Amino acid sequence: MADNAPTGWPEVYSKTMWEIEDALLAGRIWDVRAEISKCLVELQALPGMHTEERQAIADALRCVQSLEQDDQRHNAAAIGKVAWRKVSSISPRFAPQASNRP
Repeated sequence: MADNAPTGWPEVYSKTMWEIEDALLAGRIWDVRAEISKCLVELQALPGMHTEERQAIADALRCVQSLEQDDQRHNAAAIGKVAWRKVSSISPRFAPQASNRP
């Protein structure tokens, strides 16, 4: 692990929430899910309920899921726009008009 690599799920979660590079977002989501899974396994081995940390994890997972859904919608919209441009470029009848631009 690199010296500046995050440790623990809160640090990985924070890096995921602040990621602005679309290309890196899916990997960050994967990383935070893995860290949270590791933490949940560790919590099972510890005595006590750990209610606050479990609630924080549940909240983080909901945010990550929302971020993941937004990322998927963004990717779908971008793919649709590229496809529309390609179709428009090969046929004038599909050329963008004011009423049907994506």
